Amino acid sequence: MKPDDEYKDVEYWNARFLQEESYDWLVAFEDIECLLRKYVPIDRPLRILHIGCGNSTLSIQLKHFLHPESYICNQDFSEVLINKMRATYGEETGRFEWMVGDMTDLASSAFPPASFDIVIEKAALDALTVHTGDPWNPREEVREDVAKVMRGVAMLLRNDCESLFLSISFHQKHFRLKLLDDMEINFQITVQDIPHTKSLPHFLYICEKKKHQGTSAN
Repeated sequence: MKPDDEYKDVEYWNARFLQEESYDWLVAFEDIECLLRKYVPIDRPLRILHIGCGNSTLSIQLKHFLHPESYICNQDFSEVLINKMRATYGEETGRFEWMVGDMTDLASSAFPPASFDIVIEKAALDALTVHTGDPWNPREEVREDVAKVMRGVAMLLRNDCESLFLSISFHQKHFRLKLLDDMEINFQITVQDIPHTKSLPHFLYICEKKKHQGTSAN
């Protein structure tokens, strides 16, 4: 296994999560709060899916940030992690839950199509793309993994123009857009720079289902 490929290995994450209490990749919540306020309505209940949640504080911060009647499902493929987070933070059925699931196979989740207003991830896609080979011509395996995530996300988002996939990444725009721009889905993608004090730039990719997809909101 190549060193970077370990980020796709559930056994790597199981071992890490057993030892690690919390780690925020890329940016802290306060670094992105202003951008989230721009794109995420907090004056009404929303259904949110946080994929590849890990042990980031984003899950808990979202709980306090959103309308109190919102539903948040935090999903990760590490059962070790999910059990640990459930024990640490608890859950409330229908409001705040932890779920084992693979973001590259969202079609197998317990949720029916068009279940969520927002799907969000922070550095989860980066774990799939950190070893792309030539960044101008990513490995086919990388392309396929990202496409699986994007198609699953599109399936789970409601069919209205306010439903969004929010992706927080260090991946440069000219490389990431090549991976996100799947013609079978045809998201409309906007990119926002995330203000920060670290040496590397970070970005918020806002992916909106185009209005012609689907016939009505659910």
